[in-house]
Amino acid sequence: PHTRECVKGHYSRVPARWETNPPTGLARLAYLGYSALVGTGYPLPKAVIVVADDDKAMCERIARLLREHGLTVISAPNAQGAIDAVRARPIDLVLMDVTMPGLSGVDACKVIKTITKDHFLPVILMTTPGDGGSRLQHARTVSDEIVAKPVPDSELVARLENMLRVKRAHDDVQFAKKEMH
Repeated sequence: PHTRECVKGHYSRVPARWETNPPTGLARLAYLGYSALVGTGYPLPKAVIVVADDDKAMCERIARLLREHGLTVISAPNAQGAIDAVRARPIDLVLMDVTMPGLSGVDACKVIKTITKDHFLPVILMTTPGDGGSRLQHARTVSDEIVAKPVPDSELVARLENMLRVKRAHDDVQFAKKEMH
């Protein structure tokens, strides 16, 4: 790979083919892992997404879609599995169903936000038509984004892409703050 100076003294590795045909969307975010807003130039690992849903077929379909877009996916069969994954390794985003047996997605979101209070970890909750009223309102207050199932693939990818951009920008600002001190 070629190297390119992004900020004076900071270099980023860029594959030669990207000089003429750069990737777009999630593939670019997953590989580059740095924000052009601050341009730290430090490449981050591929984005890691936790997908938690008690509907195994839905979980597998979403995981396959995200892997096709260059993301690393950790599948969890329930909300506790998502919490365990967040505790086990650095995660870039959690995508979780609201209604699951045992611990709900809303309650798991609260736990995840408590675990990660020192850094920003976006959580997207997936709702179904039956998740109305107070449960949906409560989900809006604890999560960073809500999507209604069944969600079209293109919409899901767009929402994840936006949340990953926000996370990368947030991480870059935090990195810049640490560098200034």
